[in-house]
Amino acid sequence: MTVAITVTAQDNRPASAFVSQGDFANAAFAELNKRLAPAKLANTMLNGTFISAWLNQNAQGVRPQTVGELADLLERAIKSVVYEGKLIWDIKPKTLVGPNNPGKQISAAESEEQFGKWQKDSEAKDKHDKEQRAAEKRIAALIASFTPTRNGRLDYPLIEKVTARHRGWFEDAKKAGKDLVKVEADIRADQQNIYDRVERDSWKM
Repeated sequence: MTVAITVTAQDNRPASAFVSQGDFANAAFAELNKRLAPAKLANTMLNGTFISAWLNQNAQGVRPQTVGELADLLERAIKSVVYEGKLIWDIKPKTLVGPNNPGKQISAAESEEQFGKWQKDSEAKDKHDKEQRAAEKRIAALIASFTPTRNGRLDYPLIEKVTARHRGWFEDAKKAGKDLVKVEADIRADQQNIYDRVERDSWKM
């Protein structure tokens, strides 16, 4: 990675010198940016997510005792994830080179483009997941509210039969990763057909 690292006196303050873990982490982040100068990594939640994911996978059980030791870990994380083009920079390095791809270079503009694509994909996935969770709740409400009546009385055998069928549709679709919004529409249409049929039958009596 060709992100420049500036050699400065390391901050050796112990973790115990800070009121909270957040203050300790912020000090380590400041120490990291001293090393990265003139580049400057943005202090954002998204960057924190990427770095935390790397630490959870690669540094479990490691307990930095000083600001400098935590900054060392953060630096390792940056070098590992920078090539993916997801990090947000206040001041971008001129060139980003992946740790496992020393011959391939990515400009700051290309890095930003890659991050933009990843962000759009991530936002689309979040939107889809939210729609699926909402559809799941609506399906549960639909199934619970299915109450056809005959002669003014709830038709329990029909309710049990149709409810079991619709639960099966839902469970099969969820296991297969299918679109629950479509399943909701299918259940709603099937319920309406049954209500209509029951109503027609009542007029024949």
